[in-house]
Amino acid sequence: MHHANERKPRKRYVPTDRAKQLRHDQTKPEAMVWQILRAHRFEGLKFRRQVIIGPYVADFCCEERKVIIEIDGGHHHEEMDAARTAFLEAKGYRVIRYGNDYILRHRDYFADDLRYKLGLVSGGTTPSPNLS
Repeated sequence: MHHANERKPRKRYVPTDRAKQLRHDQTKPEAMVWQILRAHRFEGLKFRRQVIIGPYVADFCCEERKVIIEIDGGHHHEEMDAARTAFLEAKGYRVIRYGNDYILRHRDYFADDLRYKLGLVSGGTTPSPNLS
């Protein structure tokens, strides 16, 4: 029998549920990046998406290189991003951030830029996108 004063049991927050939901509801820029990174397509490195690390869910993570790639949209805030980055760096990860707009405008440039940032490119200059 249900009494008026009884509370419904609250659904427990489970990080894996949130990660699964984020994988299902990925943004267009996240989907574009995943097509580049998935299945060892990017320099033979294994990336996983929506990876739980402590209280956070990283967009993309390569354990081998201890690298996290974050794709930031309008919902990100500098203070929260700074705390998140500090936590992840304390765990030994390097965090590389790209904006949604950057990915949408420079999809082809993204892979070259990431290669450069990971030290996978020989040479002394940073590749630059065609901004026209």
